[in-house]
Amino acid sequence: MLRLILGLTLVVWGFSLAALTLARVVDLPQGDPQRGEVLYGNKLYCAACHINDDGFAPQIGHLSDRVVRVRAAAAHETVEQYLAESIIAPDAYVVPGYRASVMPEYHLCPIDCRGFSVTLRDLQDLVAYLRTL
Repeated sequence: MLRLILGLTLVVWGFSLAALTLARVVDLPQGDPQRGEVLYGNKLYCAACHINDDGFAPQIGHLSDRVVRVRAAAAHETVEQYLAESIIAPDAYVVPGYRASVMPEYHLCPIDCRGFSVTLRDLQDLVAYLRTL
């Protein structure tokens, strides 16, 4: 049983690593920002932590501008790549002044999965929504 659990964990980790690699190498296709807003607020509950400026999680207001100014230019990546990475591997880059290991890693699943997971379409839609802010 332990071997099965470890094997499944490795498979999920592999999917997440593949998604992170994809997000860093290929620009994500355009998503649906309206669906992304619903995911952000109602399905994944991102707004629960990112709505207040209480020092727990970065606010999302003017997000794209901040990403370009602080992170994307320095890392030679697009805003979309940074946002996708931040969802799938949030500790890959931690915004200065915030703690690591606070945001859950959302694993990429090929279909509608349970727990902390998103499909590729979810990821595209979330990134499209975050680009509107």
